[in-house]
Amino acid sequence: MNTKNNLPRRAGVLIAAVVLLLAVAAPAAVTNYSTGFESAQGYTNGLLAGQQGWVSQLLATNGTFVTNSGTTGNGITAPGIGGSALAGYVGFSPLAPPYNKEIDLFRFVNLDPVGSNQPIVTFFTKLNVIDSGNTNYDSFYFDFHNKDGLLLFGIEFNNANLTIYRVDSTNAFVSTGRFFTNSVEYPLLVTMNFLSNRYSAIFNGVMIATNQPIAIPGRALNLGTVDAAWSPHITATPGNNWMKFDDWRIVSSPVAPDRPQLRVLTPGGAGAATLRLTGLDGFQFAVDTSTNLVTWQAVATNTVFDGIADYTDSSATGKTRRLYRARWVP
Repeated sequence: MNTKNNLPRRAGVLIAAVVLLLAVAAPAAVTNYSTGFESAQGYTNGLLAGQQGWVSQLLATNGTFVTNSGTTGNGITAPGIGGSALAGYVGFSPLAPPYNKEIDLFRFVNLDPVGSNQPIVTFFTKLNVIDSGNTNYDSFYFDFHNKDGLLLFGIEFNNANLTIYRVDSTNAFVSTGRFFTNSVEYPLLVTMNFLSNRYSAIFNGVMIATNQPIAIPGRALNLGTVDAAWSPHITATPGNNWMKFDDWRIVSSPVAPDRPQLRVLTPGGAGAATLRLTGLDGFQFAVDTSTNLVTWQAVATNTVFDGIADYTDSSATGKTRRLYRARWVP
C-alpha cells in the first residue's frame, strides 16, 4: 500500500489519498492506433480515404463491395471536435450508383486480443452528427469487424429519429432507449472483452450497452477493423447529413489493468472532498475510505471514461481524518 506524502491540510483537517497496488504487476496497455486527424499527423483537407492508411469500401445495392473507389462521402474537415483543428467525416455528398448503399471508412488494426494476452480492447472517439439541409435523413455507424471482414457488432446513430441502436452479428437492430442531438459533440467509449465474448458501450457518460455478445458462436473473436460508416436510407435521394469523428483511439490491455492513480482535488475539511481517479478506459475502480488504514468502506464504484473518473465525498465534511484508496473491481 502506497500512501502519498505532503497531504493537503485545511483548517486542521487531514485528508489523505491512498492508492492500493495490484497484487501482481500486469503487462502494460498497448495503444494500437491513435489519431486526431491533425496536419501534424500528416492529414490534409480532402478525402480521408487514401490518407495515413485509411481505406474506403463501398457497398452496392446488390450486396457486392468495392474498395478504395470512393471519391465522395468522406473526408477531412475543419474545425475538429473539442477545439481541435481537423476531424474525419463520413457522409454529406452522394455516392455514385450502383455503389451507393453504404460507405465504410476504416484503418486495419488486425488484433488477436486473446493470442497476444491483451484480451481487453477499448475504442474511444468523439462524434458529432450534422443534420440534413434537405428532407432526407440517414444512418451513421461505428461497426466492428473481425479479421475475416465479418461483422461482430455495431452502434447505429439513426438521424431519422435521433435514436441510438445496437446492431448484432446477425444485423439485428435493438434500440438502446437513448437519443442524440444534431450538431452536439459527444464522447463514445466501447469496451470489448474477447475472453468472455462481451462488450459494453458508454455514450456521453451513460451506459448504452452492457454485457452484450461481441459475436455469434463460430465467428472468429479477433478485431480486424473499426469502421465509421454512412448508410443512406433511400439510395437515390440520400440526405446531405454527415458525421464528424475525432480523437480516434484503440487500446488493448491484459485482464488486469495498470494500477490507478488517485489524487485529492479539494481536501474537504469544512466541505466535501473531491477526488480524481486516473486509470484505463473501460475498467471499473472502487474508491474506499478509512480513518485508520485498517477498516475500509467502499464509497463509490466508477467506470473510467476518457481517462478519468471524479468522485465527491460529501461524508468527508467536518471529518478530522479521512484516507482513501482506489482498487480495480474485476
